[in-house]
Amino acid sequence: MVLKDEEIAFKALTTIVTRFGMADLFNPQLPRLKLFFFQMDRLISIIDQDLHAHLKEEGLSSTLFASAWFITIFTNSLKQNTEDQVVNESLLQLWDYFLLEGWNAVLKLGAYVLTSNSEDL
Repeated sequence: MVLKDEEIAFKALTTIVTRFGMADLFNPQLPRLKLFFFQMDRLISIIDQDLHAHLKEEGLSSTLFASAWFITIFTNSLKQNTEDQVVNESLLQLWDYFLLEGWNAVLKLGAYVLTSNSEDL
C-alpha cells in the first residue's frame, strides 16, 4: 500500500523479516513470541503495578491480547480505510518507529495502550 511497486515492496518485506528476526516468531516452540509476552508482562508490572495486579487477578496475561500486536506489528489494530485505500497515519508512524527502534517500539506502544486505558481495564 505504501510502496506501489510490488517488487520493491517484496524486497522491503524480506529485508524487514530478516533484519528483525521475524521468522523466529513462527518457530514451532514460538520462543521469540514467548519472550515478548514475558517482556510485556514484566514491563506492565514495572510501569503500572495496580494494572498488572488486576490483570493477574483476572487471569489475563499478554498472551491473550498482545500476540497480534507482535505478529502484525499493530497492522491488525490500525487498519487502513478500505474505501479509498489510505493507510492509517498512526500505523505509518508506528512502523517508522519500529524500523528505527525495533521490537522495543512494539513493547513501548503496547505498554502505552494498556497503561493509558488502565481505568477502563
